[in-house]
Amino acid sequence: VPVDTTWTFAGGDGGLALRLSPDGSRVVMRVAVEGSIELWVKELDTGPQWRLTFDDALEWWPEWTPDGESVTYGTGPNRHVAIHTHRADGRGEPEMLVESDQSFGRGFWSPDGEWLILRSASGVSGRSIIAMRPGSDEAPQSLIPAEADEVYPALSPDGRWVAYSSNVSGEWEVYVRPFPDAASGIWQISTRGGIAPRWSADGSELFFEN
Repeated sequence: VPVDTTWTFAGGDGGLALRLSPDGSRVVMRVAVEGSIELWVKELDTGPQWRLTFDDALEWWPEWTPDGESVTYGTGPNRHVAIHTHRADGRGEPEMLVESDQSFGRGFWSPDGEWLILRSASGVSGRSIIAMRPGSDEAPQSLIPAEADEVYPALSPDGRWVAYSSNVSGEWEVYVRPFPDAASGIWQISTRGGIAPRWSADGSELFFEN
């Protein structure tokens, strides 16, 4: 990405420093510049770039809304991160979707834009996967029963299935459940270890690390 060479891309939580927009025309970047970590948006490949966030807090895990109009991200330290969304063109003010009374990981949207899926680190059993419908639900609710650590949720392109990693067996493995009725079934995908699942573009395959 042709950007200012004085910038340093700031990863965090799996190195999520860059995210392409749904149409591939823009990228949102988590950048360390001038002693701060902020989000910037750039039009590809040689278009303009602009700063999206302007505050003293750290910004984490930028994700595009399905329509490509806004960016959803976490704001705060490593603990007690609030989830905001902001128009990608920088107009208006950020909207808080989830307050920072818990420790959240990456938040992303279902393909229809109805659900916001999050990872929480405040469950009794450890990290858990939760979800909410902004505008309908007052707070996130448990999506996958927290039997152990459940991390790295990923929705299929058609929004019907959620893949994730869990150590419920004593080893990290990849599982798939229906979405949003995740309690109605479960299938184990990996057999020799698996974490960080990602769907193929047509939803017919899962890729993961072992």
